[in-house]
Amino acid sequence: MTSYNSKIKRGIMVGLFSTVVLLSGAGLTNLSSKANAETAAPGSTVTVPKEDTSAAAPIGDGQIGVKNTHSATVGGTTYDTLQEAVAATDEANNEITINGTMPDTGTIHIGKKVQLVGGEKATIKAAVFLNDGAQGSTISNIHFDNTGSTAKQIQLWIACPDISVSNNTFELNPGNVSGQYNSVWLTGDADNIKITNNKFTIASPTNTNSWTGINVVGGGINNKLDNIEIINNKLMCPGGTGPSGNRNLVVAIGNVPKDSGNYGIGALKIEKNTVNDYSLKSTISNVHAIIVGNIESLQVTENVLGGYVGLRTLNYKGEQNTSGSLTFARNTVNAANGLILGEKANPREALEVSENTVAPGTDLVKPNADTASIIFKFDDGVNKDIVRVVPKTDNYVEVPDAQRKGYQFGGWYNKKGKVVVNGNQLSLNQFATSKIADTIDEVLTASWVPGMTVPPIDHAPEVSAPTSPTTPTVPTNPTPETEKPTTPQNKVPGNATKVGATIYLTKGAYMYKSADFTNSNRLNKFTKQSRTKRPVFKVVGHTFSKTGSFRYKVTDQNKRSKTYKKTGYITGVRSYSSNLYYTSMPKSKQVRVISSKGISQYKNANLTGRQSHVDKNKTLRVKKMITGNATRYQLTNGNYISANKQLVIWK
Repeated sequence: MTSYNSKIKRGIMVGLFSTVVLLSGAGLTNLSSKANAETAAPGSTVTVPKEDTSAAAPIGDGQIGVKNTHSATVGGTTYDTLQEAVAATDEANNEITINGTMPDTGTIHIGKKVQLVGGEKATIKAAVFLNDGAQGSTISNIHFDNTGSTAKQIQLWIACPDISVSNNTFELNPGNVSGQYNSVWLTGDADNIKITNNKFTIASPTNTNSWTGINVVGGGINNKLDNIEIINNKLMCPGGTGPSGNRNLVVAIGNVPKDSGNYGIGALKIEKNTVNDYSLKSTISNVHAIIVGNIESLQVTENVLGGYVGLRTLNYKGEQNTSGSLTFARNTVNAANGLILGEKANPREALEVSENTVAPGTDLVKPNADTASIIFKFDDGVNKDIVRVVPKTDNYVEVPDAQRKGYQFGGWYNKKGKVVVNGNQLSLNQFATSKIADTIDEVLTASWVPGMTVPPIDHAPEVSAPTSPTTPTVPTNPTPETEKPTTPQNKVPGNATKVGATIYLTKGAYMYKSADFTNSNRLNKFTKQSRTKRPVFKVVGHTFSKTGSFRYKVTDQNKRSKTYKKTGYITGVRSYSSNLYYTSMPKSKQVRVISSKGISQYKNANLTGRQSHVDKNKTLRVKKMITGNATRYQLTNGNYISANKQLVIWK
């Protein structure tokens, strides 16, 4: 069978944060060979050297008698260097238009809001550092040239929030040098960052370090990077005649110590990007398009990914937390591998792999020893598969909906024949091998038959035909929302959220008109979100589908939803939802505020009598839980706070 198989506080100084880089993932050692790519861990400590921070002097055409061909213009006044132009800006006049190649060297420090816009042949060879005060700045239409012996290890360094980087080109070809090189580096307070429509060209590394387009360096427990969007960028990887250090579009590592229960990066969206590898055969390519670890919510969707691997998860030396939820969907994978799950790096909340298109010979998922992969193929010759990757400790997996216009669904088949599905749950026991350590790696193909009679299956080479033809019943219209369990033996799971309480979705899911889920029955689609933004529902009932699958009858509590205040049904599979409120005390008796707006303390348990405001990331000590459908924590100072998981998190 075919195997499918990082936030540092504002004390940041150039050259003084090597320990952060150590865990960033950006210092990945040589992972170029196929074997190394599967087994090697980040290795070398990378120290960003001190840059020359003195004011830059004109060079080249800035000499006497030589006409300048470069300029930086602010409000009609032209300046010779970019550093001078930055100094001349103010709140009312903060747009800088540059033309030609600016003569600045060293690092250009920007501590105010600017709109840096490129004109004719706008080129910057210096490093640009956006720090405190630069919040809200934009960088667009600039060519960042990082070639030759004077190349900078970071071209654009962002350590403040609300920055837009768009329509730029980044050239990374520092020559025969040592060290790690990055085009865009996100750290410090780099929240709400949008990196869109840029082109990155990275030459083949001349050392064994990682050269990266966008390096997201999480700052551990105290300063989590959040809300980063990397959309519609291109990575070009030309040249190279032999394996070397990695080339990556994105490296994103959170850097939170193991067992802390936290993430160093919150929501990260990587969407509609293209990674092209022109150097080597993909099986030995040093192009690892995306490398991630310790991210709360990661969405990798609609990308075109070439090289050795599209997406690789890691847990740096096993010393930090794994990621929370991960979606890998609707990507076109031309790499040798779509998704490689690194050792001790399985997402702990949810993993969705769906509707990806893969090249011939590509392994869509390469699981590790702790996971099982079930690949659902929807039609012969169509490589848009849904993959369920689950811990081997689970004994079942939820099967996806299977529908095709003009056809009846005839069941799921593997090489041995039709597999057993109970409602929407597929038991993994029927695939168990003789060795516990073996990976359950099953390819299941949907059988499709026209009309109402199911003939022997002769169009799917991976499946066997049913031993005898059967005649399915004609599908009936969905029953109304008042549908009751059809058999008395259906029991509500013991861990189900009780009626009257509130839940939130931990995975993407649909809300349906009735307990029998069909495409035509769908009321609304809810995508997977970061913890503080997850869709919320009030449970108003428990019921079952006709096939016995447990459902929640719910009321939509999301104000911007098209089904707000409407009632419907969602899956009762536990991995898709969780109680919105904590139902027990944290072992540490401490919680941390995660709401971006902070929370309030109250005099009374019903949250009346407001006492004070608590900012995000503050830690509170709790001594008692007040139970109910909406639980509260009493603090050691006697005040009360909500135990809502979107507001606080256990420490």
